[in-house]
Amino acid sequence: MLRASEENRDRVDRRVRWALPFVEAAIWPFQRITVEGRENVPRTGPVLIVANHVAVFDPVTIIIAARRQIHWLATRSLLQEPVLSRFMQMAAVVPRRKFVADSQSIRQLKAWANLGTAVGLFPEGMRTWDGTVQPVLPAIEKLVRLLRAPVVTARLVNAYRQAPRWGAALRHGRVHVEFDPPRTFDRKAPPSEIRSYIEERIHVSPERGWPVWGRRLAHGVDNVLYACPRCLAVDGLRPAGNRLHCDPCGATWELDAEHQLRPVRGGPALPLRAALAEIQAGLTAADWVADPHDHALTGVVLRSGPARLLDISDDLVRPLGTGQLQLSETDLRMVDRAGGTLWQSPLSELVVATVDMRRRLQFRTREGAVEVELGEDESVVKWDHFVNAWRARHGAATAS
Repeated sequence: MLRASEENRDRVDRRVRWALPFVEAAIWPFQRITVEGRENVPRTGPVLIVANHVAVFDPVTIIIAARRQIHWLATRSLLQEPVLSRFMQMAAVVPRRKFVADSQSIRQLKAWANLGTAVGLFPEGMRTWDGTVQPVLPAIEKLVRLLRAPVVTARLVNAYRQAPRWGAALRHGRVHVEFDPPRTFDRKAPPSEIRSYIEERIHVSPERGWPVWGRRLAHGVDNVLYACPRCLAVDGLRPAGNRLHCDPCGATWELDAEHQLRPVRGGPALPLRAALAEIQAGLTAADWVADPHDHALTGVVLRSGPARLLDISDDLVRPLGTGQLQLSETDLRMVDRAGGTLWQSPLSELVVATVDMRRRLQFRTREGAVEVELGEDESVVKWDHFVNAWRARHGAATAS
């Protein structure tokens, strides 16, 4: 990635000014951007842009709305995505490593700000699955005080309807960006004041928005609704067009553009968030076991299809093999076709278990970190919920 320097700053600015009209034209058929408060973004000088995180296009959307180049802090995993990796190179995005205090990325971000540029970050650390704003990551207060730049908070409204994280097909519709006036915090500002200000200013109600339209609205939603809300059959839902059908119990829903599940045979609509809550409550009552028969025979709580295992402990990503991810009551392991163990960790020693880009799961222990790339039909949200439910029972380790 490009290092912060006056020469690179000017080079990146020229690239972005040249590319921006083409990028805006390319996304216009899907995303109609409207802006409120653009005058609040300083035209020159350092500034920190802080926004809610909804869709993969958020960094580009905010650059278009602000009419100013922004050096974003983003997960290093984006470098594995061919198209996004090119954008990161062109816009001098600062990659950061997950799970660790990445002092190198923070130094780079500060170096860009010291050159009088705009820098940006999404303090939730991950995109929302159901439209709700996620908790703000710890240490955001320290970063704000370290950068010593005016803070402009921003809100992306309707982006969740237009491009939900789980959606396999883009919708067409409006995305509204709101910029607040700059706010300066001195180095003595109480951390609680900084945190509460950011939490309040980036909050967007999932109900707030405008109509969107598109085809295949249900495709991908089974990544979030990984079980039937009615019968709780894990992996039982099948999307087809705008409909979801449960093979085991025969229930069928129509998914509309506002993410409401409407029973085909009549009955009250069920918001996606409420359906997910019912699934979680039902599986909690069922002791978080996907297949009771398999569990009784093998002790396995949940198992995946073919998956790829990578060592991501440092900057050099190393393939460790392919196999099946298995969760038991006490540990998480990856086994090959012959039944050999490629990787294993007791649940009590997992420091972090989270979802990254697309179908990727990332797990960290005190000794290192691995990434599991699941198949296209596998739900990462399912694995996130199952693993963390069982981790909680073992008093899971926490990040230091």
